[in-house]
This record gives sequence, C-alpha cells and structure tokens, in this order.
Amino acid sequence: RLMQDAYGDVNIEDMPLPFFAVSTNLTSGKVEVHREGMLRHALRASISLPGVMPPVVMNGQVLVDGAVLRNFPSEVMRRLNNGPVVGVDVSQTRGVDPAALEDPPSWWRWILSGAWKKGPPIVSVLMRSATLSTEAELMQARADTDLLILPKPEGVDIRDWKAYDPAVSSGYAAAQAALTSLKCPVEHLHRQRVSAFAPAETDEEMVEEPARPTV
Repeated sequence: RLMQDAYGDVNIEDMPLPFFAVSTNLTSGKVEVHREGMLRHALRASISLPGVMPPVVMNGQVLVDGAVLRNFPSEVMRRLNNGPVVGVDVSQTRGVDPAALEDPPSWWRWILSGAWKKGPPIVSVLMRSATLSTEAELMQARADTDLLILPKPEGVDIRDWKAYDPAVSSGYAAAQAALTSLKCPVEHLHRQRVSAFAPAETDEEMVEEPARPTV
C-alpha cells in the first residue's frame, strides 16, 4: 500500500532517468535485474529481506532482496551504463548493536520505551545476515566504481526506519569529501574498457595514447 501511494502505476521504462533494481531469484538462484514493468513491484521485490518481509512471486519466480546475492551491484551498473559509475556503499555501517542482544530490556520496558517500533533485535540479526557480503566480494564491487562514496552514519541502527536526517547528513558530507579529492570532473572518470571481442594488439600497436574522457 505504501509503495502504491508513493509510486502509483509508474513503469520503469517510462521514468525520466534510466533506472534498475536488483532482486534475488530464489527459483533460479540468480540475480534478477528489473529494467521494465511497474516500479513499485520491482522495489517491493528488491526490499523483501528473508525472514523480515514476505517474498514476491513475479512471473512464476520467487524473489527476495537483491542484497542476498548482490549487496552492492556496481557491476550491474557498469554493464548497463556507458558513463561514470558512482557508488555509495553503506553496507559495512549497517551493523547490529551488541547492547541490544547482551542486555535486552524487559518486555514492558521495551514496549513503554517505543523501541518496539523498530522490531525486536532478531530483526537486526536477520537483516544483517541477509545482506552480508564477503570481504573479497565487497572489494571487487567497490573496484567496479569510478567514484566510491562511503558514508558513515554513526549511531544509525539497521532498524532505524526513520533516521533520515543523520543518514542524509552523513551521505552529504561523504559525497563532498569524495568530490573534493577528485583531480578532474566526474564525467571524465569513466575507465576505458576493452571489448572481449576486440582483436589482440601486436607489440607495434601497443603504443600508449592519452586517455580521452567518455561522457
């Protein structure tokens, strides 16, 4: 209902800017990339964390959160996008608060404090477990970006659904720092890629040429 209120019946292919969402296909065991169809359906599938939200059945396929297989799908972006890839990764900041598990409040204190709105601590454990990538996978995903931004929203738990202000402030500060460190405009960052079908160069042809920006 919230998705419908926010996005209505907008289709992805009709949006003013190119967009894709990623979900995990439990039927095929593969990453599902949504590039067409109703936006709210794709988003609903892409946030279906196992154990937290029910999966989505779409076209006979069972779909859950894309983070189960691709927590930071920068390689999908690079495959679909001809320009620079800017990645914003908050995967390592979404930790679980040890205090919530070591010293849990009593039932009544938990209710009266309003902490129940975030869900019980098991929700954090399930969410973190479902979105955890190996160090090697994360490093490769980050390497697939041309500009990497790493916000650190301190004190924002993975269950803090409404912690907008500190998250936005952290992202803004991290983006400013990343842009300040650049030595050229963002549109000049795109790495030159060699086609897999390009013929191999001979020693005579391997002459270094100045890099030309791709916009």
